[in-house]
Amino acid sequence: MVGSLLERHGRVGIVAHDAGAANHLLAWIEPWMLPRIVPVIAGPARALWERRFLGAPTAGLDDLVTCGAVVTGSGWASDLEHAALRRARERGTLSVAVIDHWVNYRVRFLRAGVLALPDAIWVTDEDALAIARREIPEVPCHIQPNLHLAEQLRRLRPAGEVDGDRLLYVAEPIRVDWGLAVPGEFAALDFFARSLPALRLPPG
Repeated sequence: MVGSLLERHGRVGIVAHDAGAANHLLAWIEPWMLPRIVPVIAGPARALWERRFLGAPTAGLDDLVTCGAVVTGSGWASDLEHAALRRARERGTLSVAVIDHWVNYRVRFLRAGVLALPDAIWVTDEDALAIARREIPEVPCHIQPNLHLAEQLRRLRPAGEVDGDRLLYVAEPIRVDWGLAVPGEFAALDFFARSLPALRLPPG
């Protein structure tokens, strides 16, 4: 993870915009690493950085020139990570991209017809590993521990300690309708509602 990159490369750039990969990246960083981390953080990832490392300064893309390796997210919402990967390639700097989803792998690295692939890809589960190796076979892919998920699980109370009779369902815009003439997130919600009996939840 990030610690092993620091051992080999001295300074490591962290580039993140979208929250998904940022959550993984930040969970791999421990406070003792901060003096050798060059964080280029924007968008939703910035609030995550500030919450985890209160008061720790951030940097700009130009500051990555001081890094021996760069680890980026692979989000859709900006060109920041793509630009960092292109610059790393131009300078001959080792680059790693974190993928936190199970869809659209190759196009995550494409902007305006320019493909900027990393030197390696990190994922956190076997399914993602198989997809990455199938869709981007020319880039080595490795599984890293899902420390973000582990942190979330540690914060959960046992089910027996939960009060109330409400179930929170969280959806994400899918942006496709799977041929069902209804947005994907609503099709998924309908499926969830139909499948509720299989969950064997307590009465009420």
